[in-house]
Amino acid sequence: MGGVLILGAVWAAGYLWFQLAVYQSFTLYSVNVVYAGMISTELVG
Repeated sequence: MGGVLILGAVWAAGYLWFQLAVYQSFTLYSVNVVYAGMISTELVG
């Protein structure tokens, strides 16, 4: 059970870091909804 909690905490920290890195704030948007229809070079570049 403890491993699941640790894994959840690591996932949450990564998700929050991504939100700050990409949006400069926390949003309610999901990554797959925001980037839907974009090609890979638009995401990277």
